Amino acid sequence: MSSAPATTTPRPKRNWLAFSLRALLAFTLLACLVAAYFGNLWRHVQQRRATLAQLNALGFYHEYNFNPEIEERRQPPGPWIGRAIIGDDAYAKVLSVHSTYRKVHSVDDLAYSPTCRRCSTFRSAATG
Repeated sequence: MSSAPATTTPRPKRNWLAFSLRALLAFTLLACLVAAYFGNLWRHVQQRRATLAQLNALGFYHEYNFNPEIEERRQPPGPWIGRAIIGDDAYAKVLSVHSTYRKVHSVDDLAYSPTCRRCSTFRSAATG
């Protein structure tokens, strides 16, 4: 008894670029979440930079919660990827805004940031 060889249909070769719709949707969701996180962070940093630039133009100085000039070995706060994309001040907080010999026209100029813990105006008078 000789049996005839079984004829099997060859399996179609799958292209290495082929992927499922589920994988495409998962990747798209992940990419959107990452883009939303960094976009929101970038927006906050741009607003903070603009506000600090306005305060610097008025004669105020600001201080972050890290100082790379004094602390040479300490890195700025936050993960390196956010600092590489946005800048070293991406995760930094403004500790203080101060002025010396500057007349403050409005307290609203100082109350710009909820993360600022100290505002001081040495030898200045508040008007308005």
